[in-house]
Amino acid sequence: MRATALALFALTLAAGCASIEGSSESAADSSAGLVEALVSPFESSSTSSGSGGTAAGVSYQQDVQAFVCSYLSAPSEPGDFARGLTQVAQAHGVSDWESQPGTFEVIEASVSDPALDSESRARLELELEALGRRD
Repeated sequence: MRATALALFALTLAAGCASIEGSSESAADSSAGLVEALVSPFESSSTSSGSGGTAAGVSYQQDVQAFVCSYLSAPSEPGDFARGLTQVAQAHGVSDWESQPGTFEVIEASVSDPALDSESRARLELELEALGRRD
């Protein structure tokens, strides 16, 4: 089961942001509305803890990936990235997304994605820097 879940996650991650379409179309003008609009499609995926290679962990990581892609396709305000990650985590019963290794694995993999344009890569790197994950 764990190997299957990890394989599924690897395939999803390999698909990158190209597999997420139209997620940002309903984003509101306000910062809170933007984060809400970006996260809401992912809140119902799972309500269990997002850890390890379990199905719940894979679901959490998929939703983090989907959020990252949505975030990159929409304008944002300072703090929107962290607020959005918090909302995705809460939807999965994760109280501290910063301590979940899967969170940063997904974000780092997104930064390394060769299909990511330089502007989006720079934007993600700035977000990681703001979170204290880059020097």
